[in-house]
Amino acid sequence: MLIRDLLQETTTALLSNKARSGLTILGIVIGIGSVIAMVSIGQGASGQIQSSIEGLGSNLLTVMPGVI
Repeated sequence: MLIRDLLQETTTALLSNKARSGLTILGIVIGIGSVIAMVSIGQGASGQIQSSIEGLGSNLLTVMPGVI
């Protein structure tokens, strides 16, 4: 098959199933947006935690339970 034939077949399939094509595109857009949002939230939370730990200062003593 030539590329022209593939493009024609693809266009025909997309235009004959408009609702399915629209919902598929919408699902892909929502999925990509969700991944971007989750990565951004994770990076923001990580930065906030790191800055709050750095704000404690270097004169902090942490005591943890354990066996000697």
